[in-house]
Amino acid sequence: MVNVMAEKFHIIDFPEDNHIDPKEFSKIAKNAAELTEDYSLHSNLDALNTLVLIAEDTPGSSVKASDLVRQSSSIADDTLDQTCLMIDEVKRFKTLSADIVKHS
Repeated sequence: MVNVMAEKFHIIDFPEDNHIDPKEFSKIAKNAAELTEDYSLHSNLDALNTLVLIAEDTPGSSVKASDLVRQSSSIADDTLDQTCLMIDEVKRFKTLSADIVKHS
């Protein structure tokens, strides 16, 4: 779910020539904000779920602690990678926003 949201966020494309209609810009900004909020919620839920699984691990459990640690590490790596993508897109958005304001 988190990967899909980050990919959707990355697909939100801003024109490179800085010529964008203010209404369209507002629409894109709203979509970006909603995707960022959804991404944050789902990545935190993924991390919390993994921590709960690790906390519940008992000697008789069918899931080994080492597997859960690997899973939590994988989720952490994936979350970091996706967060970096989101940050890059937010930086692009802020730069474009500043350029639009400057030329308005």
